Amino acid sequence: MGHNKALIPLNGKPIAQYITDTLQQIFPQVYISGEAFTAPAIVRNIPDSDPDKGPMGGICASLTYLKEDSFFAPCDMPFLSKGIVKEVLAKSVKGTLSVVRCAGKVYPTVGVYPYVVLPALQQALAANKLKMVAFLSENQVHYINLSEHYAPFLQNINTPEALTQAQQFIEKELNH
Repeated sequence: MGHNKALIPLNGKPIAQYITDTLQQIFPQVYISGEAFTAPAIVRNIPDSDPDKGPMGGICASLTYLKEDSFFAPCDMPFLSKGIVKEVLAKSVKGTLSVVRCAGKVYPTVGVYPYVVLPALQQALAANKLKMVAFLSENQVHYINLSEHYAPFLQNINTPEALTQAQQFIEKELNH
């Protein structure tokens, strides 16, 4: 979309604020990898070591900083619900890369990444293999299959059209 999607306003607040609002209801501390934005004190920033490496770079920087298994979600997925996060946490397998699959689509940036996967991430980054789906295909993954009714809540805002649809969805919800 030409600039940091996390900071694009959606109904008066940055897109990333929606996901941080959800996550802070579940976790005592929330981190954002990448460019920081004004947020409650519960949200801390982890700078990307290489901001041109996409989601893989952010996950790698976060695991390097946190040094523990961690839940990840993209900042451009404003409708991810508390219910989805709790289901992912309940169905993840300790020590195993656990990501969401819904309606036949894999969501590689929604799930639990164990700290033990860090060397494989670092190796992929060093080789400039940045496609998350390719990374998953080369590593052991536990897929968390979610019901199709969750699909609308897993939508990323990747285009101006998707942003318009998200705004319309919020306006519709506010009027009900």
